[in-house]
Amino acid sequence: MQEKDMLGDLIQESKEHLQEIEPVLLELERQGDALPTEMINQIFRAIHSIKGGFGFFGYKGVTTLSHSMEHLLSLIRDRKLSITNELIDALFRGIDKLKVLFDDFENSDSIPIDNEIKALDPFMGESSTEPQDTSTVRIDTLA
Repeated sequence: MQEKDMLGDLIQESKEHLQEIEPVLLELERQGDALPTEMINQIFRAIHSIKGGFGFFGYKGVTTLSHSMEHLLSLIRDRKLSITNELIDALFRGIDKLKVLFDDFENSDSIPIDNEIKALDPFMGESSTEPQDTSTVRIDTLA
């Protein structure tokens, strides 16, 4: 399978992920902290899959935005962050921007995501929103 075909499949799959999680996110807004963890995990896994797929192909805009969303969803899942309308709005802004990036994926790294990241940042406290580089590992030896 050619890279272009693989990317096309990834974009289609990612759009389907977003369609599947939008109603769950609306339910999260309705139920708040009472939403079952499994439903939060569903949203988390979808965003995680998007991040991983586009990260594999090196698309930084999608990867950075989905990483920030994934981090917030992790905090929600771990019950370290309370659900507010503002939080849900920020997540929906992220979803809307991901759709824009998917629709123009060839130019996605030049499409600004700053406003969406800024909308997510207040909920992260001092947590980093940048994806961590895991390509190298430093090993210290004891002398």
